[in-house]
Amino acid sequence: MKKQKKQLMILVGILAVCLLSYFGISYYDDLQAEKEEEESAKSIIYVTDFDADDVTAFSYIYEDVTYSFSKDEDNWLYDGDTTLDMDESEIQTVLYYAGNVTADEKITEYEDLSEYGFDEPANTITLTVDGTQIIIRIGAENEMLGLHYLMVEGDSNLYLVDDTLISNFEITHEDLEYVPEETETSSETETSSETETSSETETSSE
Repeated sequence: MKKQKKQLMILVGILAVCLLSYFGISYYDDLQAEKEEEESAKSIIYVTDFDADDVTAFSYIYEDVTYSFSKDEDNWLYDGDTTLDMDESEIQTVLYYAGNVTADEKITEYEDLSEYGFDEPANTITLTVDGTQIIIRIGAENEMLGLHYLMVEGDSNLYLVDDTLISNFEITHEDLEYVPEETETSSETETSSETETSSETETSSE
């Protein structure tokens, strides 16, 4: 009896050690996961942070042409021709990328801005957000890294960013114009009519 009791106590002890080990490892893993998430969040360099819905006007340069747009209540207008119907969804997408720019690297010390291409910026994006003007300038490309230099007026730092923002502003006003979807083009309609006519002629001749 005493032997069985002793064996039971040993088993209980082993079980307790196993449970403590399990919960200890799980707790450690949770702490490590939280730490990694915090470090990952800290490593993200935010350059801009605003909501696309708060933008009331914006302009940019593409192929030496300046395109500007302004918001009339809930509708976007192309300033060059206010009669055009703009694609609100496409504009929202463009503005989303402008408001969520992150950088791979921040440069705090530099001497000559021209060395980074800011004497002749590749693009200057100007946005009015809640009545405040935000000006983003795109500099030269760092070919070795495959990244572009970027600066925001009022911010003394330079940033290295990928081409996400840049490519989204390589568009004309026509790319942002609303185009209704056509279920059947006129050429398809003509072809269909010709096919039906030919079929009817063959049937009647038979």
